[in-house]
Amino acid sequence: AETTTKLKAVSEDATALKDTAMKLAQKGEKSLFEKQTISETDENGVTTTRKDYDYNAIVKTVKSFVENYNDTLDTVSKVDSPALQQKAGWLTANTKLYVDDLKEVGITVDENNRLSVNEETLRATDIDTLSELFEGANSFAGKTAVKANQIGNYAQYQATRAASAYNNNGGAYNSQV
Repeated sequence: AETTTKLKAVSEDATALKDTAMKLAQKGEKSLFEKQTISETDENGVTTTRKDYDYNAIVKTVKSFVENYNDTLDTVSKVDSPALQQKAGWLTANTKLYVDDLKEVGITVDENNRLSVNEETLRATDIDTLSELFEGANSFAGKTAVKANQIGNYAQYQATRAASAYNNNGGAYNSQV
């Protein structure tokens, strides 16, 4: 049961990573990197509306992405599954390909492959640089979404398999996956 619980946690974290990566990779009018209608109310209660890039939404999504990325690596590390470790290795290998681009927008990769965000640098990055890194299926976010989906699907498959496995005596069998 413990193995099943850990696998479900991996699946949940990987799904959250996939979802935020897909939000970053979204193209078209729903893209975070397209101008949005932004309404702001000042201290006098006066609301102004303008078309601009919503850096608050971008920063919030990037921070969620980083948190979900790190959570996924953490939960995978707690499961004894060579296949999941391999898939997580593919995820971190992909990230290493973008380490310089990530650093340029304020995201650093530490020696344990964990990401961290410098919000000030992220906010100061021009929209074209952010869009190039995150937007589209072939972007860093798009490729991360694919890897996260693979991790989540495999963990869910293994959790279902572990929960429904029986030994020769008809009792529940929880092998290491």
